[in-house]
Amino acid sequence: MSPFQQLVDLSQRQAAAFAEGEVRIMCELIAERGALIERLPAPGPADRAFVERAVALDRELASAVRDRMLTLRSTAAQLHNRQTNLNGYRINGAPSARLLNFVL
Repeated sequence: MSPFQQLVDLSQRQAAAFAEGEVRIMCELIAERGALIERLPAPGPADRAFVERAVALDRELASAVRDRMLTLRSTAAQLHNRQTNLNGYRINGAPSARLLNFVL
């Protein structure tokens, strides 16, 4: 397998790991990929398709990671809003223990 085929393989493994929710594995593959990229020779005409495929997979992965981050951010904001709304329904009961300790 040529080094450029290995690059495509690593890109596919990263995408698969992310799709399966294995972000840790995806990040571990980044180091392996970096080491491979450092020792890649200059691409020849036969390697062009592999390089283009690796770049396309990288773009897809970056887009998927960005979408997931935006989803998580939106979910966190919704949870915060729900908590704030629930706090509005809190019944003013007995003072908290901290308040009692402060008064005493």
